[in-house]
Amino acid sequence: MKVQFGASKLSTRYSLLAENFLKINADKHARAYVGEHDGGYADIEFAGKYLDTCVRFYNNSGDAEFLNRAEIVADSICDNQRSDGYLGGLIKGKEWEGFSVWNQAFTVYGLVSYFKATQDKRALAASEKCISYIADHYMYGGGDITDGSNNGTQNLSILIAVAVLYQVDPKEQFKDFMLHIADKIRHSDNNFFEFDSILNLRSKKGIENFVILIGMLIYGDACCDPSALQACEKYWKELNDTQIRETGNGSTGECWNDRGNQPMFLGYDVRPNENCVAVGWFELSSELFRRTGKACYLDAMEKTLYNHILGSMDAQCSDFAYYQPNYGIKYTDSRTHAVYLCCRYRGYSLFSQLPECLFAADDHHISPMLYTDCDYYDGSVKIEERTRYPYDGAIEFRISGSTDKKLKLRIPVWCQKYAMEKNGMEEQADLKDGFISTDISDGDTIVLRLEQELCFKPCEIDGTRYVSACYGCILLAADSALNEDIYDILIDVADPHVKTENQDKYDMVFSVDGFLKGKKQRIKLVDYASSGKAMVNSEYTIYMKY
Repeated sequence: MKVQFGASKLSTRYSLLAENFLKINADKHARAYVGEHDGGYADIEFAGKYLDTCVRFYNNSGDAEFLNRAEIVADSICDNQRSDGYLGGLIKGKEWEGFSVWNQAFTVYGLVSYFKATQDKRALAASEKCISYIADHYMYGGGDITDGSNNGTQNLSILIAVAVLYQVDPKEQFKDFMLHIADKIRHSDNNFFEFDSILNLRSKKGIENFVILIGMLIYGDACCDPSALQACEKYWKELNDTQIRETGNGSTGECWNDRGNQPMFLGYDVRPNENCVAVGWFELSSELFRRTGKACYLDAMEKTLYNHILGSMDAQCSDFAYYQPNYGIKYTDSRTHAVYLCCRYRGYSLFSQLPECLFAADDHHISPMLYTDCDYYDGSVKIEERTRYPYDGAIEFRISGSTDKKLKLRIPVWCQKYAMEKNGMEEQADLKDGFISTDISDGDTIVLRLEQELCFKPCEIDGTRYVSACYGCILLAADSALNEDIYDILIDVADPHVKTENQDKYDMVFSVDGFLKGKKQRIKLVDYASSGKAMVNSEYTIYMKY
């Protein structure tokens, strides 16, 4: 299966990010493995993410320059690995402290990606040696793997690295280590396999837990343990119901909490909506869709992508925010508003994966995962998808070639009215589990029309009535660059007289009836992803009085 972006704003951002990623100095990441370092050394994590992201961009573009950059880092890893297998970069005697195992998990993950793309045996050998070193330590008296920093999660992250290594190198030692980790999780206060509520687990950290959950899914496949999938689906549902906000992300201070997704004003000072959490939520949703085919996971992916992820990206498509409030000033420069660059690298990582998240296929169906302008080809049938979604609800599919598979189309959870046309004629299709399906043949043109409306959702915050607004999956915001005072406006939700407008610096602009300081006037609402970026220190808010 091959999928390529067409012409869309998402495609343009993907291309710019890929170009900017090549400007990152590979030698800097290669040097992360040279010498010994003290304290909270994090460069190993970023180097591992960089290596994996290089490979993903290469796999989807075929541009050898990405692989050349990956080779620089992979060679440094292999050249500088300690004789016992350690890859963490800390001075001898500190190998099991702080983020050390966490850092090695991402290094091995990147090495396995590189091996799959190149079949470089040195990369595979370095991965084997590192995992064997860590497995021997925890399985034979070196310590309890559940006793780590970040509320016991830091060392459990190694599960994802062991699991992907086992996929390409199915040695019994690695399977035994996965089983050991799973057993330790089950008998700990972070029992992700069996829990009554995510808030009763010791760790409420967002991204750390996502890394473990995705590792559990791959472990479950490898070891034929269905409880892993069941547990991850349960965890996901509680997050979706109680923690994930209008922006498609959650967390305060990087953690899940009792107030969760209740309406509230979240300023930058409370460290809300960490970008790493949004990426982890997207990735877990993607992994769950690939195993279950459920539409709810695709709904979650598009919501976080078109709101939080695009909103966290800077205007030059070169960096990502660390935290993203729902009002105030939006900071998208990790260099000045973060002391730790994990969110930057996870943002790049997510975009490098996007071509893999555009279509899915099984024995019976071909399914667009994220609606956007792109082309699908599996050797027998080509599907050209043409659309301006999510800014327009019309999605056209042109079929070339033949297949026995049906085209399976998701009807988003927000959509109340839809229609499908085949070759100019309306075709009825039963909605089942969030999808409709149709046979496809050479020369067919199928158009899915999703009716989008401007919708208002009322709420109360500290005794005052507010409203949030959305258009399809797009969250809207009031922006100070277009409105005189965003905190004293009153939206006329009963009869807003909606109009769309064109503005160069926003993806979408609406004009609606409202009041400012008691005087009737037009209020401008923009897509949340673009809000707060039109000018320096412009402000935005997703909650407006009504």
